[in-house]
Amino acid sequence: MHSNIEKVLCLLYNSIGDSMEKHVQIGFDILKTFHDAQYEAFFVGGFVRDTLLKRQTHDIDITTNATPNDIQRLFNKVIATGKAFGTMTIIEEGLPYEVTTYRQETTYTNNRHPDQIRFADTLIDDLSRRDFTINQLVMDLNGDIHDHFNGKHDLNLRLIKTIGDPNERFQEDALRILRALRFAATLNFKIHHGTKTAILTNDHLIRHLSIERVQEELFKLFDAPLKKTVIDFINTTDIPAILKLTQTFIALNTIDDSYDHIDAFTIMAIKNELNQAGFKLSKAFKAEVMTRASLFNHHQNQPFTPRSCFETPKETLLGVNHLLTLFGFDDQRQTILKMIDALPIRTLKELAYRGRHIKEDLNPKQKTDIKTIESHLLDGVLTGKYDNDASTLKKAAQDYLYTLESE
Repeated sequence: MHSNIEKVLCLLYNSIGDSMEKHVQIGFDILKTFHDAQYEAFFVGGFVRDTLLKRQTHDIDITTNATPNDIQRLFNKVIATGKAFGTMTIIEEGLPYEVTTYRQETTYTNNRHPDQIRFADTLIDDLSRRDFTINQLVMDLNGDIHDHFNGKHDLNLRLIKTIGDPNERFQEDALRILRALRFAATLNFKIHHGTKTAILTNDHLIRHLSIERVQEELFKLFDAPLKKTVIDFINTTDIPAILKLTQTFIALNTIDDSYDHIDAFTIMAIKNELNQAGFKLSKAFKAEVMTRASLFNHHQNQPFTPRSCFETPKETLLGVNHLLTLFGFDDQRQTILKMIDALPIRTLKELAYRGRHIKEDLNPKQKTDIKTIESHLLDGVLTGKYDNDASTLKKAAQDYLYTLESE
């Protein structure tokens, strides 16, 4: 192993794993390819920041003075993920490396994307247009870290601080407001007072962001381990109102940090704010959230039952129970697990006497009674009132049908 790779890996978690070690090694090989071709190239951003923080890292980004065409010429597999903005993705041994040519940006008219970009001549020109001081750190081929805007100082102070004037940075790209909040929650950093003031001044600009980018940042924020201080601060801004999530953020302000994005979006549904916010959620995710919201509302006043444990996946039930405990309701986790383990059947197909048997044998006058009787039998089996055998259930079905028709 090269000494420079060893230098980097020794900074990372001991649990980095073979896959990440390979990722880093290939990354150094990419830097060397650029270097051998007489180009500059550096690791930049999150990988360098997380390495210094000894945090587990995943993506490796590279900045270079090579143009997109140069990059395509140097490497066999390159995807033009954002060629107009100087961004290409090199694929080596199935692993992606996002590579961006040094660039400078001009004016911004939509508070998100520059009107145009031009390739820059120097590394510092490129770094000066980035968002936060802790994200402009670069690492060279030798594993040495270069710091042009006091990023190490802010890492040591655990500060989120913009490069240059924070008002300008946020007016250039309003997404940086949400990124500042997300980084503070993810890293457990404080936001520099000047940056925080600029967020309060410019928070109205997030209304110009696409809902997809807002959604992406919120997912990461809600999954951050230590977000309560950030949520407290958000509630002093206009962000909840702009996102049409006022009641959601008020609710989040009352619970501890042990919720995640599924819990947060479930709270949105409970507060009837999910649809009005206009998020672009997958059908599966939205269905899960709506199911949890319904169960949450029901089980505030009703205990979990064998029937609910039969009809609902365990992960969903435990998620609902966890959310209930966050709002002060009794923890029923062990009760739920015991009921799941004790279920005599796991699917409706295992019920020994079902709807088709009821229709064939009893032929109720009201066809809706078929489902009603089946549901009664299922409850009886799940609670132990009836044994799951055909003769027992047929007798129970006959008795229950007589009751229904006598009403």
